[in-house]
Amino acid sequence: MKKLKKLIFIILIICLFIIIVLSVLLSTNNTQKSKSVENDIEQEEVIELSDNEQVELYFNSFLNMLNNNPEEVKSLVNEEYEEKRFVNEMEYNEYINKNIEYWKNAQIDYYEVFKTETYKDFICVDTTKNYYIFRENNNTKDYSIILDIYTINLEWLENKFNNANDNEKLQILLQKIENIIKCKDYKFLYEKLSNNFRMQNFKTLEDLENYITEKIKQDAEYTIFNETQNGNTYMFQLFLEKDEYYLELRTVIRANDINNFIIAFKEEETL
Repeated sequence: MKKLKKLIFIILIICLFIIIVLSVLLSTNNTQKSKSVENDIEQEEVIELSDNEQVELYFNSFLNMLNNNPEEVKSLVNEEYEEKRFVNEMEYNEYINKNIEYWKNAQIDYYEVFKTETYKDFICVDTTKNYYIFRENNNTKDYSIILDIYTINLEWLENKFNNANDNEKLQILLQKIENIIKCKDYKFLYEKLSNNFRMQNFKTLEDLENYITEKIKQDAEYTIFNETQNGNTYMFQLFLEKDEYYLELRTVIRANDINNFIIAFKEEETL
């Protein structure tokens, strides 16, 4: 009887030992799995897309929304830009409907990146010089869309203008004016005409719209010739060309800075 009790006691000790060993092994295995998952998560967090990959991601996402759910684009439009660019939702919808077919076929030609303490701008230019700016929040990584370079003040453009020589400043001003025309924002351009020039040549906004629609080809190339300068006033010949299309405009721009300028122009007679 004593031998049996002793045997039972030994068996219990052995079982208890086995249970302890198994518990330790299971605990170690779970810990290793947990660390492995944590490491995987950490690795995912440190993976960052290159600027080129980010541009492709944002632009392709924009195109997909236009194709599948155009209404979704509005939720991504930059708030400041939307408030200044569109008077109401009807005007926004008209703008989208006017440009949606073109945007669907757009292709990025080149891009720039500008970073501040709070945001990062991916400035994309397509093959016909239209602009798409994807502004990424540095903290949340959320982004918004700006669809031109003239509606709101853009720090990257201001910096470029302020650091440019006189010839480069004129090129930047023309770049901005060209963008206004390509966006068909006749109201914005009308407000930039010098008062005397507007009174003499375009008494109404409709007059200006009719002139641009009739005379200026949207995909024309802009070239500057015979430039002269007097202080902040630039005088030059502006040639617009595309295939057999040709238009020459004697042009004057007076600019206090990149955001404050006025313009006047006169069509030159061609032989």
